[in-house]
Amino acid sequence: MHLESLVTNNLSKLNPTDIIVWQYICNHKKECCYISIYDLAKKCNVSRTTVLRFAQKISLDGFSDLKMMLKMELGKDKDIPSIDIAKAAINLCQKVGNEVAKQDFTSANKLMYKAQRVFIYPSGYVQENVANEMKRLFLSCNLLIYEIKGIDEFKRILKNISSNDLFIIISLSGESAHVVEFARQLHIHNVPFCYSHITAQ
Repeated sequence: MHLESLVTNNLSKLNPTDIIVWQYICNHKKECCYISIYDLAKKCNVSRTTVLRFAQKISLDGFSDLKMMLKMELGKDKDIPSIDIAKAAINLCQKVGNEVAKQDFTSANKLMYKAQRVFIYPSGYVQENVANEMKRLFLSCNLLIYEIKGIDEFKRILKNISSNDLFIIISLSGESAHVVEFARQLHIHNVPFCYSHITAQ
């Protein structure tokens, strides 16, 4: 789903100040891929909190999520046709493979092996893509992962999970207040969890 679709679907939640922020983003997409939340707020004559709330009103986790979507959308425009796509794909796979090879997944593997049920919580739109891919891959190994969609569902599930379950949290920055609160609640209830964040470069 494109940013414009998210704005259209959540238009009833937006106030005139939100529209000012959206109009600036819409008219300066390339700039907004790299602009800081503080600079965007200054350009729109609004507060940093207003920009953050705009992103959240259109169902994103935060401003970093919004910039990630902008980059993805602009990347599809084929602005640089001279790039060797095949070579770029190979380089990316090699880079990812090297990074994965450095990681030690022993603890995570043990947690998944012992867990009676595995839940996954993606904190935003971009993270949902990662969660869907994880569910697909593990289903081929006969492991069903239950996706938690939203804060209310998390609160309901929290009443019925135990130390025999495993929770996977996927966040863009890892700094969202509700993600931190989720992790705190899981810790209080002695529920094992794995945490991963996606860095927007």
